[in-house]
Amino acid sequence: MFPLKKDNFFKMFKKYLLLGVILFLALTAGLGYYCYRIGYWQQKAVSVLGGYFEDKTDDGLIATDDSKALIKELLGFGADKYYLFLFLNNTELRPGGGFIGVYAVVKMSHGNPEILKVEGTEILDNYAPADFVSPPPEALARYTGIKRLEFRDSNWWPDFASSSQKTMELYIKEKGLYSDKIDAIIALTPTVVEEILKISGPITYDGIEFNADNFTEKLEYEVEYGYKDKNLKFVDRKKIISGLGNEFIKKLALDAWKNWSKYLSVLQKMITQKQILAYSEQQNLQDMIEQKQLDGKMKKNAGDYIMWVDANLGALKTDASISRELSYFLEPQPNGLYQATVSMKYNHQGWFDWRTSRYRTYARLYVPLDSKLIGVKGSMLTDRNSLPGKVDSGIENGRQFFGTFVAVEPATSQTLQWQFYVSPQVAKMIKDGHYQLLVQKQLGLVNAKLTLGLNFGKNIVSAYPGEDKNNYGDSKFDYKTKMDADLLFTVNTN
Repeated sequence: MFPLKKDNFFKMFKKYLLLGVILFLALTAGLGYYCYRIGYWQQKAVSVLGGYFEDKTDDGLIATDDSKALIKELLGFGADKYYLFLFLNNTELRPGGGFIGVYAVVKMSHGNPEILKVEGTEILDNYAPADFVSPPPEALARYTGIKRLEFRDSNWWPDFASSSQKTMELYIKEKGLYSDKIDAIIALTPTVVEEILKISGPITYDGIEFNADNFTEKLEYEVEYGYKDKNLKFVDRKKIISGLGNEFIKKLALDAWKNWSKYLSVLQKMITQKQILAYSEQQNLQDMIEQKQLDGKMKKNAGDYIMWVDANLGALKTDASISRELSYFLEPQPNGLYQATVSMKYNHQGWFDWRTSRYRTYARLYVPLDSKLIGVKGSMLTDRNSLPGKVDSGIENGRQFFGTFVAVEPATSQTLQWQFYVSPQVAKMIKDGHYQLLVQKQLGLVNAKLTLGLNFGKNIVSAYPGEDKNNYGDSKFDYKTKMDADLLFTVNTN
């Protein structure tokens, strides 16, 4: 059954302890197949997770007793573990990775996963107690009109831990199932399933073929419109997820083991691209989540920093039709300051249909503290309006942010541009000849590019990553790349 020898298989598995567990959970629960119990051969594999890690791995690491105990704990050996899964729809992008359209509660007991509930978040919100108080963020209320922050809108913060804390707070207030027992939150976007389907091949359910190219769109259609053709009630419209998950698991039950290395590779790619995220209030679990870079945190950085964050506000699933081009330009000024210009160009490649509308986003730019705003171009009071919009600013997670609203009509492009003076600390780094820039990618974001044009006013002697050789020998650092992960740049000048 296994293409790898037993010893080699477990040596490889040891290198990816938490990755293997998350993949195991994601493949089991990712599409909402409830009451699924692993078979004999899977259970044999799970049973050795806690006791087969004595040998050195290929990279010389030795699994400690603590790590073995933690894996046993994650899989529910000793005490049952409860996980809250969030399915983040990144075709409706939100700061915390995507709109929380569906959630699931999973119990792990002695390596056996049991999905206790899968439902649309609107059901939890609609049946929540009417008297609980939860003021929404001011900008979210301003552009959507909501009076109370509810579970489905809880991931308003680009730092996943911050969003998860609010998500858990609201899950408890809304009397979510086993809200007092949740050990960790695990979140994934449809991009993860699409990447898995590239390996496994298509699956068919209820006469519909789902593949890597059509999965998200077809599933969205079925839960938004297709359920009516089947005479299903609104509250039952997302039950297709359970049946589809059944077929998904059947297909993967053997394939995940035959192609384990491919799935682990995809898993690591999805973690790097922030399509799989996790959070736990239990410090030992959170420490491992952070070690494996599943935490989705706004990272600390002593140098320069930018993070652009969009929040789709009532624009359907239009992010599927949006490509983005983020640019950052820097110029020295006669007064000794350095002027930064950060722009996002939104290219709307769709047209009005059942899942696409004009794009409406509340966009925030995060920069180092003490950055001084000069102005903004492209801000809008509301869509289809030429009046300039309200500009917000504040401090969050140790960063300065600027925020405003912008809309993009189908088949057009729109640019939102911020200008500001860099912070005194960043200016000093430039003058001292040692500049560092961290560009963080928004959680769940796909299809984005980055352009840098950083003029330091003095010759560049080294840079990493390096420019194209044609750009050597001047004071400007020019660089273009895909923005599918966090990016760190260092430039030395004299």
